[in-house]
Amino acid sequence: MKPEEIERRFAKGETIVERGSTERMLYVVRGGNVLIHVNEGQAPYLLGPGDIFGEATSILARPSPFRAQAEGDTCVLEIDVALLNVLIRENTEFAFRLIQVLAERIGHAREEAVAEVVPLEPEPPRESASQDPRALATLARAILERRIPGEVPTPVKGKLMDLAVAAKLPIKPAYLCLQELLDRRLVGLVDDQLTVLEPDELALVSQRSG
Repeated sequence: MKPEEIERRFAKGETIVERGSTERMLYVVRGGNVLIHVNEGQAPYLLGPGDIFGEATSILARPSPFRAQAEGDTCVLEIDVALLNVLIRENTEFAFRLIQVLAERIGHAREEAVAEVVPLEPEPPRESASQDPRALATLARAILERRIPGEVPTPVKGKLMDLAVAAKLPIKPAYLCLQELLDRRLVGLVDDQLTVLEPDELALVSQRSG
């Protein structure tokens, strides 16, 4: 079956996704706003253009835990599982965005669950790639091994998934490590192309083991 995306339009009040739906689709809001009803009696979440929903059903194959409703005239992009898999493999920026959405929603769900039981306390430091220098060094080596010789900035062959496989890292630690290298400006990412900006500094990182 050919991977595909479908643009759909909804009028105010129309249901986009029913609670409990098992249709494996990821949705991207193209225009308008979407109300996400998680719990009855609780104020819905409001999503706008560029926001993503439906990840639990599309990625985890679980029934939808919410009902999505058009807040006004709304346009959404439906992405089926086949196309989603292609995008994750071939579009680094899309994969980053999807991981960020998942991490944010897992964090919100955790905070809400804790708040129902005990008062919130200051959170521990967020997970950081710098807490695992071995993973950072492994990814740095994988990047250096896959860069194309030439003047700086030098392009790197492959996507995040390819680098994770080469470094033998799960996708989330690989993402965290790459994000740290981007923050430190040792590598760059423009139009889905990863480049090495500071090869000497990156080589030093690749030699560290903790």
